[in-house]
Amino acid sequence: MEMKVHILKKTLACLTAAGLLFSLAACGGQQAQEAAVPAEAENQILVKTEKPAMGELTQSTNYIGTVEPDRLVEVMPKMGGTVNGVFVEVGDTVTAGQPLMSFDTTDLQVSLAAQKASVEVARAAVMSAQAQVDQSLGSTFDLNLAQLESSVQQAKNAYASARQSLRDYDDNNDTAASKLLNQRNDLRDSVAHLNNLIEQAQTDRNRLDKNDADYDHKLQALNENIERLTKEVTAAETQLSMLNSNVNDDDLDATLRNLRTSSRNAQLAYDSAQTIYELTKNDVRNDALKVANASLGQAAASYDAQVKAYEAQAHQLTFASVTSPIDGIVEAVNITENQTIGNGTIMFTVTNKADLVATFFVSEDAAKTMNLGDPITVENGRNTYQAAVAEIGTMVDANGLFKIKATLAEGANLMSGVSVKITASTAKAQGLLIPQGAIYYDAGQGYVYAYENGKAVRHDITVGVSNNDYAEVIEGIDANTDLITTWNPNLRDGAEVSLSSNAGGASSETANTSSSDSSSEAASSEAASEEAPAESSTQEDAAQ
Repeated sequence: MEMKVHILKKTLACLTAAGLLFSLAACGGQQAQEAAVPAEAENQILVKTEKPAMGELTQSTNYIGTVEPDRLVEVMPKMGGTVNGVFVEVGDTVTAGQPLMSFDTTDLQVSLAAQKASVEVARAAVMSAQAQVDQSLGSTFDLNLAQLESSVQQAKNAYASARQSLRDYDDNNDTAASKLLNQRNDLRDSVAHLNNLIEQAQTDRNRLDKNDADYDHKLQALNENIERLTKEVTAAETQLSMLNSNVNDDDLDATLRNLRTSSRNAQLAYDSAQTIYELTKNDVRNDALKVANASLGQAAASYDAQVKAYEAQAHQLTFASVTSPIDGIVEAVNITENQTIGNGTIMFTVTNKADLVATFFVSEDAAKTMNLGDPITVENGRNTYQAAVAEIGTMVDANGLFKIKATLAEGANLMSGVSVKITASTAKAQGLLIPQGAIYYDAGQGYVYAYENGKAVRHDITVGVSNNDYAEVIEGIDANTDLITTWNPNLRDGAEVSLSSNAGGASSETANTSSSDSSSEAASSEAASEEAPAESSTQEDAAQ
């Protein structure tokens, strides 16, 4: 069914036809025939034409938005405690870094002093441990070692002197018994010496490093040495046992017995001094150094922990005074003096009203058409302000909409939180434009009439972006088409038409048009197109 858009023109045409019929009825038969218009003139369709124009088309949509400051900061403390003072009130203008409030720091100061004392105690422990290490490595140990070396030398000299005295007596008192006793004493000395060598070899074996590349070779050599020395000790002890069975100490005189006792005692003293010296020089020194270093490590770790604890508490003191993070106006104060609060409490709200923004929400299609910097209009009552798109949200909300922020021009006198009417461009096109009144629709298919060789020729078209006045034509006609812009109830595809004496015919200048949709939601070009058939009548109705 073919439908018309220009209802006003159709109505005027109907009124004209009705007037003509009324005039004819009022005249008599002869007079009516004389006044009648020839049939050809009565059925003549007069049309006006114009050529499509190249231009830019903008479709705008109205939204409800909210005015907000560009920056809104909720100030929260980094520590909890008792409020010592509040320095601002609602409405005060503040600068970044200006104190807003402070906490009571009495308890924190006491705790910090105690922690500082703990640091000093830990420092003293480190110094003491270091002294132990120095003692293990320094002059005190060397002095002790020198004293032990002196003791060993003295014992050695005493032993040599006792043996020499015994030999001198034996030389002067050469008896069979004394010779046997000398042999027995020599064997005893030999056994003692061999046993000392065995103990030293066993110690060396226990100290072998298993990670040493030559470990197996050294271990085998020590085992062989221990085995050899053990055999020598066994042989010497066997021989000593035989001598003991042949020697009787009672056969010796008192002087010889005393000399031999002195020699044995001197030997024992020498062996003891040598053992003490070796242990001190090797194991004792190493063990003492290990213990001292371990103590130093523990003391240093404790000191580091105490220092970090002190620094943390000292840093906590810097949170006791809370300052404004931005330049702005205090919008809310939520605390009072002497109030105890936690570190998650919102104490102040500070806004920067130097730049106000209008926030509104649009559909996905509308968001895709917007660009940063696009101009928008903000209305509040009778006042109108200009703004520019500053932020286009990329995350859909629970209602399927996207958040848009527009920065208002400087000087906008608006209060935070007020609702405003926002007019924003939601569709744009640049191409071939024609008047909305020239478009007809048949079952959703748009078409126009073109003047071609005295006839009206139908052209189906694809309509793009449109507003209340113009529509973009994507395909179906071109810039040279003589577009029929007048409405007539008898206009059909192929109908003969005549150009009106004041028909346009020439192409209009390039158009640059925009319109605003009055709804609060985005209006698509399709929706705008569907409004025309709802308000128009069909050509068939007009013909009847």
